[in-house]
Amino acid sequence: MSAKMWEFFQDVAGFVLGILYILGHWLSITYEAIRLWAYENSEIVYGFGAAIIACGLVALMLRAVWQRWLRDKVRPLYWKLIQRPMHRVLAPVRRLHRRWSVRNMEKKMAKWKQGALADILGDAFLDACVLGIISDQEYREYLERVGKLFDMPDLVRRKNNKLAIAHRVKTNKTHEASPKGKIPGGKPGENVIPQFVGIGDRFLRKHKKTA
Repeated sequence: MSAKMWEFFQDVAGFVLGILYILGHWLSITYEAIRLWAYENSEIVYGFGAAIIACGLVALMLRAVWQRWLRDKVRPLYWKLIQRPMHRVLAPVRRLHRRWSVRNMEKKMAKWKQGALADILGDAFLDACVLGIISDQEYREYLERVGKLFDMPDLVRRKNNKLAIAHRVKTNKTHEASPKGKIPGGKPGENVIPQFVGIGDRFLRKHKKTA
């Protein structure tokens, strides 16, 4: 282990020991303060303990009385006077909620099944188009026919309104964001990099022309 690593571990250990020392000192001070307060107010401590014991004993007595004598007598009365009338009053509400839940679940399952079948048919037509069995035009035509026949809107191609498209084209302002002044640099494809003229460049050009 290197010296720097050993110094790092020593620093970490010293920091942890300092935190533990501060925490232990705080706990000892807190414990001493609580002990002195309890010694000076012993009547409150004894009264609080006695109250807790009394509450526990009363709870045990009430539980024993309920289980041995009251439970078998109160439960039939509760069912007869409260539970059964409320059950009869709320029966129509429960039936309506059950019917609504069944219908809602049936709609969700039908929509999910329709989407799953549309995915299966769309994948089958796409595989046929990829294999060359049908063309791209036939692929779109068959999807639209099957979608309209079996009421599957996922297969039918969405047709946008022509007036809405024309309105979007007329109100399009993206061309106004283009540069208004002259664009710096040369034209597309033009070589604007200056050529380097070195020693003997004129002689080489003449020799190239005469060659």
